[in-house]
Amino acid sequence: YYDKLPETLTIPNGSREATTQLVLHNAEIFADYPVGQILLLPVRIANPTRYTLNYSLSLTMVVITLAD
Repeated sequence: YYDKLPETLTIPNGSREATTQLVLHNAEIFADYPVGQILLLPVRIANPTRYTLNYSLSLTMVVITLAD
């Protein structure tokens, strides 16, 4: 239902964050789920190389609400 997220995400020097894009395949999603449905996509950050990772804060849920 979505393009694979990148294997690595580089945080620029002097920053504490970085972003990426989540590309959804709307036609496939709406073919399988009705309008009004709420989908969750868990995304975990793992294996940091520059910063220490707080494991309890490394999981986020992307909430996708299907609307017209």
